[in-house]
Amino acid sequence: MITTNILRLILVLFFVGQINASRLDYLFPYNNPSFSDYGTLGLIQMPNSRFLEEGSLGFVWSRNEPYMRGGIVAYPFNWFEIIYKYTDINDALYSNVKAYSGGQSLKDKGFDVKFRLLEESYYLPSISFGFRDFGGTNRFQSEYLVASKFINNFDFTLGVGWGVMSGGNFSYKNPLTDLADTFIERAANDGTGGTFSTNAWLSGRNIGLFGGVEWMLPNAKGHRIKLEFDSNNYDKDYLPLEGKRPIKADTNVNIGYTVPINNLLQLNFGITRGNTFQFGFSFTHNYGQRTPFFNKTDKPKRVKNAEIIKSLNSENKQYLYLTSLRDLQLEGIYLQYAKLEDETYTVRYSHSKYYNATTAIGRAARIIDQIAPDDVKTINLGEINGPFINFDAEIDRHSFNLNAKSQDYSTSFSTINFKSKKLDVNEYEFKPKAKFPFWSYSFGPALRSHIGGPDGFALGQLWLRGDGRIVFDRNNSITGSVGVGVYDNFDELKQKSNSILPHVRTEIVQYLKGTRDYNITRIQYDNIQKPSSNFYTRFSVGIFEEMFGGIGGEILYRPFNSNFGVGVDMYWVKQRDYDGMLDFIDYSVVTGHTTLYIQEPRTNVLVRLIGGRYLAKDSGVTLDVSRKFKSGLSMGIFASKTDISQEEFGEGSFDKGFYFNMPLEIFFQSYNKAVTGYGLRPITRDGAQRLITGYDLWGVTNSASFNTLNRTKDYIYD
Repeated sequence: MITTNILRLILVLFFVGQINASRLDYLFPYNNPSFSDYGTLGLIQMPNSRFLEEGSLGFVWSRNEPYMRGGIVAYPFNWFEIIYKYTDINDALYSNVKAYSGGQSLKDKGFDVKFRLLEESYYLPSISFGFRDFGGTNRFQSEYLVASKFINNFDFTLGVGWGVMSGGNFSYKNPLTDLADTFIERAANDGTGGTFSTNAWLSGRNIGLFGGVEWMLPNAKGHRIKLEFDSNNYDKDYLPLEGKRPIKADTNVNIGYTVPINNLLQLNFGITRGNTFQFGFSFTHNYGQRTPFFNKTDKPKRVKNAEIIKSLNSENKQYLYLTSLRDLQLEGIYLQYAKLEDETYTVRYSHSKYYNATTAIGRAARIIDQIAPDDVKTINLGEINGPFINFDAEIDRHSFNLNAKSQDYSTSFSTINFKSKKLDVNEYEFKPKAKFPFWSYSFGPALRSHIGGPDGFALGQLWLRGDGRIVFDRNNSITGSVGVGVYDNFDELKQKSNSILPHVRTEIVQYLKGTRDYNITRIQYDNIQKPSSNFYTRFSVGIFEEMFGGIGGEILYRPFNSNFGVGVDMYWVKQRDYDGMLDFIDYSVVTGHTTLYIQEPRTNVLVRLIGGRYLAKDSGVTLDVSRKFKSGLSMGIFASKTDISQEEFGEGSFDKGFYFNMPLEIFFQSYNKAVTGYGLRPITRDGAQRLITGYDLWGVTNSASFNTLNRTKDYIYD
């Protein structure tokens, strides 16, 4: 009776018109949408139709007996939510074979996704469609259609669910069963997991109605009360390995309370099923915005006595060359070549300071403007990258200065003439001697991890890593990486590979234990060339990664003004011994791929279609889709399918995963060109595994693209 009255109240409030004051009257700090127990935005157990800003990324965790969930949630678009999560089921074992998994509790992993179909308006709600346990083991598999509407400081949600979400007090016949018999019975999990069970979508005899309200308390800094009716079918929540009874639910009404600590951290508390206390937290932030955390304190430099220097430089261009060499270093920019012809001053430079090439363009132009003679009307800049020039930028000096006063970067950028140009050192008058060879190195702590295996959920190692590079000239270099173990818990690792394919990746336990004291991760020689304006080549030989070494190369076709490219790579490699030193075992393979790159300039989505032969001698294709944001953050997902069956592949059915990369300068007030990242496969098998070669030519030529420069044009006056 109480539940029925609550439902009636929610339905009345949901469809009532806009009343009293606007919800804007109730907006206060920390009013971001809050997370559900499942790690996605929602009420308590149920989802809603809310999304964070695109570029948002975070970690979510919750505890609701017998489940503990943790995951990484991302928003590549403001209409798309995706989470990869692990669920710990603490009243069941990982397996019933103690020798296999010991006493570890059962783990479940999977993706949840949600798409917005209709954006909220004054009269209409936001409507979304989503999947739970999408491509996982299907233990929690559900589909749902949900609508959310703000009325004042109340956020109402109403939805319908299939699968596990088809229970509760408001369970009705699935109307789709009248359309086709295929919707009557819901297909069962095939046991291997990792597949998209399309034949189960929207099927089952029943659907479940769910809904609720989130009340944002006025003048309470984002605190809110949540109330929902839950459509989870706990009769289906069984644990076959243990023969457990279904989870007991005294009621389908849940209540919760959300406490935002700040814009990053939220705490969630609740009572679910009428008998269980729930707690969780989320740490999220929009890392994709232009300045995620800190404004840069490293402002453009002023040259001392600039007017005097400018006067001297007008008398002798050798003075101009030498003062340019000196003063550009104030900005971490190193002049490589220069020439002064009539009213055009051409400078070629390199730098290792700025993540965005447009920042370096603006800094170099400001320095040169301060010291170049007044009769110089055009500043021609080019960024040197090894043996080639990333771009040739012809800048009208007057327009650049005029727009600098109003920070009108868009107009200023539109007046710059960008083009591709081949490096010819003979055309420059001033050629300071480069200090070749030169070398660089770094040391620091690092982590290696092994997540989600039967030997233990989280095993890892703290090690001291050293990286070094010797650059012999503009074309040739050697890169190396070594490690020394500090602490690990790899003694618990004992699982052996059960793959019927060549063990190109599944011997990870042997590699982790064999290299725990010290190892050579990489010793790689590279020769990079640009034989013509649109072609780039790389020849490589050495130890490429922890498991393989060999010889090979890559060719890339990438026109400067185009949004597509084509790359071809081929390598002969041999598998390394487990001790991580210089020996190899008796397995070799010729592997190679053709990659089609398509860049969508408006959203900066990069699609990579990769086809070829993989390390286990299987052949197939990989689809990799990523998006790069204003800050440099990139998020991506990938999936592969080769000519091996699901049974041959093993658990997971096919290779898939996600990754993200972000510039370190996001977290600091100074500029930094370094990038950090993280990637994860739900499970690593031997099928569809590609060679890791440190970097590819598409990444090396990132700034040799007008699309990249145009995307970051608002950095030109930083």
